[in-house]
Amino acid sequence: MLRCSSQLWAMVGITPMIGQNDSPGEVFSLSNAQQVLTFAQQNKIGELAFWEVPRDNGNCAGSTTASDTCSGVSQSAYAFTNTFKPFTNGSGGGGSTPTPTPTKTSTPTPPPNTPTPQPTPPQGGNLVSNPGFETGTLANWSCNASDQVVTSPVHSGSHALQVAPTNSTTGECDQTIAVQANRSYTLSTYVDGAYAYIGVQNGASNWTSSGSYTKLSVTFTTSSSQSSITIYVHGWYAQGNVFVDDFSLS
Repeated sequence: MLRCSSQLWAMVGITPMIGQNDSPGEVFSLSNAQQVLTFAQQNKIGELAFWEVPRDNGNCAGSTTASDTCSGVSQSAYAFTNTFKPFTNGSGGGGSTPTPTPTKTSTPTPPPNTPTPQPTPPQGGNLVSNPGFETGTLANWSCNASDQVVTSPVHSGSHALQVAPTNSTTGECDQTIAVQANRSYTLSTYVDGAYAYIGVQNGASNWTSSGSYTKLSVTFTTSSSQSSITIYVHGWYAQGNVFVDDFSLS
């Protein structure tokens, strides 16, 4: 199948090693990061990341050897993260989240006078089932095999979700929820960890990195024919665990 230029660029991912690289004297600077961001935005690159978050600080500025804990260049903490953040927030290439987007299919038009059955969502309150994982299980959630419910750290109550990314997965957890058409909703939760993402499949998303529980929210509006959504939370490849607690959808 032939693909156009924009489709090919959307299949490309860029992952530079920030700061001092493995070869002495080979340095990827903040200026280089800005150039890469501009290129990715202009060409709508599918994915932009870097190696790696624990190095995104200036604790060893001037070093000529690569370190696992600092970049080797003069910078503020998370300077490379903040440089790439406009792309990850959705103004850049192929999307705001690494979650693959399935191909949409058209909805058949029902014959006249034959209403399409719609699930009736509960009115008011929190629409998320097992939102704080207080069941002590992953009931109502579909999660990666590495994810689990833990007792510490928690935001409230006695349990929370531990999202555990690996080198090949983001550790995603999903839940499908009945909603009403043409309605605005806000999804929120509390997250603790690097590169924590929440969102709605095929819709809005948001992310943050933090060292303690921080509220993360995203607002969206359902379409005129929408009767359900799938919410998700995940971390980022090989970037450490993310703890999640107290989901809310209203």
